[in-house]
Amino acid sequence: MPKIRNYLIVLCLTCLPLPLQAASPLQQVFDQLPRSAQQCDAERAERLHGLIREVELQIANTVTVRETDDVAAILSRVKLMSPAVPETEARLQKLLTLRTQFVSEDMKPAARSYLRMTTDVIDLLGRLRVLLAEVVEEATYRLELDSAAFGKLVTTVEAQPTAIAALTLSYALLNPDAETGIAPFSQEIKQRVLGLLDKTLPGESVITLVEMLRQ
Repeated sequence: MPKIRNYLIVLCLTCLPLPLQAASPLQQVFDQLPRSAQQCDAERAERLHGLIREVELQIANTVTVRETDDVAAILSRVKLMSPAVPETEARLQKLLTLRTQFVSEDMKPAARSYLRMTTDVIDLLGRLRVLLAEVVEEATYRLELDSAAFGKLVTTVEAQPTAIAALTLSYALLNPDAETGIAPFSQEIKQRVLGLLDKTLPGESVITLVEMLRQ
């Protein structure tokens, strides 16, 4: 199981863009992103660098599942984290469109600042992807023996579907070893997880994943 879950975290790099609630602390980062080459300067790059580190810590502190969390609190943390990755990816794609604006020799300083900011956003995106996978994985660990609660977790993910969350939930397709005495997930749950995978991943990726889980 650990090998499969580590594999799923790597596969999470394929997530798709979805809207993020305006209340997210990430909005502070997005507000600092340049909208033109003229806004790419060393001061903005330095400010963004520090802000990203602060926001990362704030997000991690907000969404990390606690031992004292009840079902509602766990689901709330998953719901809060779900939009962060796709919205950051969408903002990164918009930032990348600026790269064609650095055409003259005198724009080298701006280009350096732009590259620094782009690198910081890419790093942020990577850390958010891992954090989302960890939050959903911890939620599945805490809720897997409570079929009603696990069903609510799937419902939460379905409300804002991402490849990361779907892949992390995909271990529900496995049947536990008989000697464990643990009942497998219901066919309904398995069908819903397959539906999430089908919605968020290319068809061939879903087939590959299912074949791997059957081995």
